[in-house]
Amino acid sequence: MKKWMGEFKKYLTTIYPALESSSDGLGVVDELKAAVCENISLYMEVNEEEFQGYLNDFALAVWTLLGNVSQSSARDILAVTAIKFLTTVSTSVHYTLFSGEGVIPLICQSIVIPNVRLRHEDEELFEMNYGIATNYKQKVTEIVPVLIQTLLSSFAANPVGNWKDKDCAIYLVVSLATKKAGVTYVSSDVVDVQSFFTSVIVTELQGQDVNAFPMLKAGALKFFTMFRSQIPKPLAFQLFPDLVRFLGAESNVVHSYAASCLEKFFLVKDEGGRARYDSADITPYLPVLMTNLFNAMKFPESEENQYLMKCIMRILGVAEISTEVAGPCISGLTSILNEVCKNPKNPIFNLYLFESVVVLGMPEGSLSNITF
Repeated sequence: MKKWMGEFKKYLTTIYPALESSSDGLGVVDELKAAVCENISLYMEVNEEEFQGYLNDFALAVWTLLGNVSQSSARDILAVTAIKFLTTVSTSVHYTLFSGEGVIPLICQSIVIPNVRLRHEDEELFEMNYGIATNYKQKVTEIVPVLIQTLLSSFAANPVGNWKDKDCAIYLVVSLATKKAGVTYVSSDVVDVQSFFTSVIVTELQGQDVNAFPMLKAGALKFFTMFRSQIPKPLAFQLFPDLVRFLGAESNVVHSYAASCLEKFFLVKDEGGRARYDSADITPYLPVLMTNLFNAMKFPESEENQYLMKCIMRILGVAEISTEVAGPCISGLTSILNEVCKNPKNPIFNLYLFESVVVLGMPEGSLSNITF
């Protein structure tokens, strides 16, 4: 093993100027280093005891490597495999490797922040954030709020040019959310949720152009969804029309997040198990809400969007359906059923579709013209 580990470390730390001067050559080098990261991750998982003596050197080599590749989206494969290795370390019994003076700030500033900016939904990065946040909670709660404020200040100085900084700040809060024992909702140790919501999130949700900065809008919707239980009903429901508007966003991600947020609204319980939102709350918005939900399925790639259909199912189960609303819903569901029966592709979508039919109580005759 010693011989192999020596070679692996050499491959990770060596610079190859002749190759790295061109994009093709850099790709070859990245493939080599990514393969090494995969190998040492495997050693860490399978032969942890034997690998322990080499762990310090490899951890240093990998996070040094990450600091150099984080600024280029073209090097995503190497970044993800390197993060995977650090994830394995940060969530293992060897997490104390990160306990050195200044290590956590260094990781946050040179690895977490740059990679959050570039890889908004990266699962491995999320797990590494979680491992660090769990094992170094005090340090993280001291460092991250400062980083978040710096990012928001950067955005405030140039909202158009620095929108990614605000997106990054929102992502940090969401990714470091925690769920305490005995509590049914998630909370945050890095920001005051209600204050952050009113000062950072609300402005995005009230933006009139639903197609502007879709990643930022999606992040705001995700925050609202995750922390919905902590947002007071008057404030949350004030934004209900905005959620309905976002169903008209061209971005599949945005209108899917909007549908998911609306659907989960009606799962929020207050003390005693009483639903916080009921049919009386939704009635004024019901016609336009259902219209927007069905129209959203006309966007490309959303014809069988399970989040939209689940929202339809949930709304039909909560609302008091008038004749004015029932007619268009029956027509919409019948049309969708006809298309789905020609070529069923998404079983989850189909499940919510049929549950919607059942919940609505469509009369038997209305389905007679559907060919199964």
